[in-house]
Amino acid sequence: MCSKYRFFVLFQFIYVKKIENRIFLYNTFTNNKYEILEPEIIKNFEISLKLYNAAFQINKINTAYCQNLVNEGFGEIIEDEKDLFIPLRSCLKIENNKSIIQRDEPLIILKQLLSNVLEFSFIMSDIYNKSQHERQYFFSCDNLEDDSNRIFDKIKYLLNNDNLFPRLQSVNIYTKKIEEIELILGLIKNRNIIRFHIPIELYLSARVAFNEYNTTVYLERKDELESIGDLLNNHRYVICIEDVNSIVPYNSLITYKPRFKDNLVFFQDNIFLSEYDIVNQKHKVHEIIKNGVINSYDFGKIFIDIKGNYGTNMFSESIGNFFENDIKDNFLECYKSNESTWFLTRSKVEPCSNCNYCDLCPPISGLEFILDKFNLCQEIN
Repeated sequence: MCSKYRFFVLFQFIYVKKIENRIFLYNTFTNNKYEILEPEIIKNFEISLKLYNAAFQINKINTAYCQNLVNEGFGEIIEDEKDLFIPLRSCLKIENNKSIIQRDEPLIILKQLLSNVLEFSFIMSDIYNKSQHERQYFFSCDNLEDDSNRIFDKIKYLLNNDNLFPRLQSVNIYTKKIEEIELILGLIKNRNIIRFHIPIELYLSARVAFNEYNTTVYLERKDELESIGDLLNNHRYVICIEDVNSIVPYNSLITYKPRFKDNLVFFQDNIFLSEYDIVNQKHKVHEIIKNGVINSYDFGKIFIDIKGNYGTNMFSESIGNFFENDIKDNFLECYKSNESTWFLTRSKVEPCSNCNYCDLCPPISGLEFILDKFNLCQEIN
């Protein structure tokens, strides 16, 4: 049975679909939609849509392989209002000799797509000491000096870039000085929400409760906040005032995706999924595909320290220096570099790669990077 929908898969998680003579890209990770306007790219996409139901997938931006659907045992590919379903890799037949496209085109598309899923985190300090897969994080902005000017200039360029900023998902600023918040706010235009993370020592009695629409502040010592004026009355900015002890340890920055209800204490002692848990999880098809092609914990995230060194995970190796290249070049490095964790899935690490359940497991977490151990499901608690 042939699919009644005309589309193809670009990269691992990008749909290309024609609707009323317009070409759209659908990002199955973020659910964003983006219209292609370049005539030459539209022409090639239309040819591919005419020839194939699933036309080609770009691999490492160098080569494009044709993919035709194998229908046995799969049936129609369905699409609803919320989720886009794509076929399992076992349901695809790869034909290497068809739909080879020019190298320049995937590069152009890649530059457009990456800016749709980005989250930036600027760490305003020397952030780590590394020893055997362990990074200790701390906040100390007293040694910024000349380096601070470089990172402020980069933040200014980033947040005022008319093409880039509207597509950012979020921007986090980790700082210990109120003066840095004032400086950053003086650099940017009236735009989307930026989250400033501040240790509670800066405001001894302040507590903040917020959501994406509103910011509410409860204060006993208002004089401590006068230096930032009406900042807290503007819902475009979120001030996260936190206990510094909950920020400093490296293990507080790990992304946990536990399966627990209200038994938090128990979870802290039993943080690993068992094989039984993994097998009995209920996934949609696109979730299994996502686990097989991207690390959804890390994808689209870039961490930048005060020296300009950046990476895609706080616990992975540095990819390069954010100050030395154009922002789009940095994005490309996050896509291509062996140090990037955007596409580091369990199918690429041992022993997970030898496990039949590797695409059912949650993505590789920061905890596993620290331990340098990826089969935590087999641990005996």
